[in-house]
Amino acid sequence: MIIEDERGIYDTPDDNTYEQAQSPNLTGLAHGPIYGFTDVLDKDMEIRDRSTHMRLKEDLIEHIWQKFSTQQHQAYQ
Repeated sequence: MIIEDERGIYDTPDDNTYEQAQSPNLTGLAHGPIYGFTDVLDKDMEIRDRSTHMRLKEDLIEHIWQKFSTQQHQAYQ
């Protein structure tokens, strides 16, 4: 079996080298406050609250039970 030296055959570009240039002008992008983002953060903190999490979980279980319990009961008849 002959093994050839393949070093340098597969010239992979070095992604760390690039030309320094000015960034392109991004028109149409507004840099300012994101309206409603504080509401998202507030809701996130509320959901992460243990008591709220447990209440939401119990409500979801109750909802699923009410929705699908009649279907399962009908399947056995």
